[in-house]
Amino acid sequence: MIVIESYHHGYQWDQEYYRAINDTLSPLHDVSYFEMDTKRLPKEQFAERADLAWKYIQSRAPQLVILADDNAVNLFHQRLNDSLIPVVYLGVNMNPREYHLNEHKRFTGVIERPLLRRSLLLIQRLLPQTVHRKILVLFDQGVTSDSAAEYISKQHSSILGDIEVNLVQLSQLAD
Repeated sequence: MIVIESYHHGYQWDQEYYRAINDTLSPLHDVSYFEMDTKRLPKEQFAERADLAWKYIQSRAPQLVILADDNAVNLFHQRLNDSLIPVVYLGVNMNPREYHLNEHKRFTGVIERPLLRRSLLLIQRLLPQTVHRKILVLFDQGVTSDSAAEYISKQHSSILGDIEVNLVQLSQLAD
């Protein structure tokens, strides 16, 4: 079994599911990992990393591949569907239909959806009733953030009514 990590082992999210996989599966199964490192690498390098990971998958001929997070799913769903290797995905924020996972017969998994709508409704209740109410939502520039920002952009006017919502995606915390 191979786990394709969208990010890297130093990232806390990866450490948590890595621990869960090892605690549950490792005693009974050989589990290996490939770090795509797409949290730190520029998008221009994603295809090169995907090609290296694909060579790794082919060299190991696994009975199962776990795709962890959106970038791994986006970069591998078609190749893996064509390969006939069963796939489990986890931590996917986008609608799986965006990746056509509903059309792939050997794919199953768990989506991860932040509670954005509930959070926005809570903010609406917490903000004082003034004439001009504003919130600022800060994101990084990752795929997960793109997905969340797109969702908020489409939904906020119907949810928040009179509250001005500004979305900003930053490449660095210092910005």
